[in-house]
Amino acid sequence: MWYTYLIPPVVGATIGYFTNELALMMLFRPHKPKYLFGHKIPFTPGIIPKEKSRIATAIGETVSNHLVNKDTLSQTLLSDDMIAKIEAGIDDYVTELKEKKENLRSYITQYLPSDDLDTVVRKVTEEFSGRIGGKIEENNLSQGISHKVVEYAMQQTGKGFLGFLQADKLVGKLSEPIEKALSKHLDNILKENAGEIVSKLVDHEITAYLDTPVCEFIQNKDNIVER
Repeated sequence: MWYTYLIPPVVGATIGYFTNELALMMLFRPHKPKYLFGHKIPFTPGIIPKEKSRIATAIGETVSNHLVNKDTLSQTLLSDDMIAKIEAGIDDYVTELKEKKENLRSYITQYLPSDDLDTVVRKVTEEFSGRIGGKIEENNLSQGISHKVVEYAMQQTGKGFLGFLQADKLVGKLSEPIEKALSKHLDNILKENAGEIVSKLVDHEITAYLDTPVCEFIQNKDNIVER
């Protein structure tokens, strides 16, 4: 009968379809090993997930050795044409900056979120304020200021009517105890307020820096820009 000729190819095609489907599924799935009663089920994970590290290494070596190797990159990225394009791009960028009137803060926030910039400013302010405040205490600034104040006072008392009254000699005799007392008071003032004072100064300078138009950073600096 005619169906005796039809059945074998239909059965063969059906079996072939399902076996090929199963083979393809076993190549990619499952992605992770499966367990049954604590025992790993054979052929899990699939062949490609199981060997992904070895396959990735082989692909990486093939690409680096034959497709995108050092010589290819050098010929492409270091060619005269590519360098000319880079230089032209940099020239256009610098020309654009020379004409940019927006301030540095606005320019930076195009690439960095405003909150992140504020965080950076705060950390820089704290860092510089701490360092400068520490240097003030280490260098005994209060003693130097006291000495200059007393020295100035003696110069002023040696002039005019006070000089005629020889007030400078009286101040000279008292200069050492006055200097020590003044130094002590200044030392206490600096310890209590140096951090706040320096922090305000640093914050003011950073704010002024960020409010500066971008174009001012490269105006009249052609030699630096060229380098």
